[in-house]
Amino acid sequence: MVRYWDIQEFAPENRAEAVREVIANITGRVDIDFPTQSRQVQASGVTSDLGPLTVCTVRSNATQVRRTRRSVRDDLQPSVFVGLQMSGSSTVSQADRETPLLPGDLVLYHSTLPYVIADRKGIGQHFFRIPVNRLALPHALLSPISAVTLRTPNGMIRRRPRTLAS
Repeated sequence: MVRYWDIQEFAPENRAEAVREVIANITGRVDIDFPTQSRQVQASGVTSDLGPLTVCTVRSNATQVRRTRRSVRDDLQPSVFVGLQMSGSSTVSQADRETPLLPGDLVLYHSTLPYVIADRKGIGQHFFRIPVNRLALPHALLSPISAVTLRTPNGMIRRRPRTLAS
C-alpha cells in the first residue's frame, strides 16, 4: 500500500506535531527540530509497505531528527534503516560515529540505539526500514557498521555505465 502525506493541510501551529506523529508511525518516536527563523514547517513524503520492508521518501525543512535513549525504548520493532541521500548533504550520527552524506550515499543506522540526522537546509532522504529479525544477522554485527557511509568513489549513482571493455 502506498501512502502520500503532506502536512500543509494542517494549521501552521499544528504542523510540527503532525510531522512528529507521521514519522513516529514510520520510524518510531523522534524529536524533530525545524528552523527557528521559519515559522513555516514543511514536510511531505511517500511511504510504501512491501511485506516487512517499509520504503519511505521524506522531504522536509526539518534541520535535525533525534532518536533519544528514552525513545529507543518505544514499541517499534527493532529495525535497521538504510538511508539514501537525495540531494544536498546531511550528517548521521550513531554509536560514537558521525558520517557526512552526499547525494547518492547510503548509510545504515538502527532503531535500538540513539541517532541524529542533521541537515541545516532540510532533510531529504529515501530510506528503507527492515525489521532486524528479517535480516538473520546477529545484532552485534550491526553496531560496527552503523553511521558508516556506503559509497562508490563517485557515489552510489554512476554518471556513465561501465562496460566490460572499460
